[in-house]
Amino acid sequence: MENKNIGGLWKKTTLQGLEYFSGNVEIGGKKIYIAAFPNNRKQNPKSPDYNILLSDYKPQGKRATTETRSYQEEQGNEDIPV
Repeated sequence: MENKNIGGLWKKTTLQGLEYFSGNVEIGGKKIYIAAFPNNRKQNPKSPDYNILLSDYKPQGKRATTETRSYQEEQGNEDIPV
C-alpha cells in the first residue's frame, strides 16, 4: 500500500507551556478537524499518550466546541484553544 498524505497536525503551546496538536485529516473527500491533547490520566502503558477529539473548526478568536471544552475541563486543560 502506498503512503498517502491525508492531512497534518500543528504543534501548539498554551501560554502556560502545555503542548498539544491541532489540524485536519481528509477522508472520503471530507476535511475533518481534530485536536490531540496529552492524556493526563494515563493509568498503564497501554493507555494512549494523546487523546484525539473531533473539533469544529472556528475562525481565530472563536470558542472551541462544547465537546472539546468539556474534555479540556475533565483533563484540567481549560486553557487550551482549539
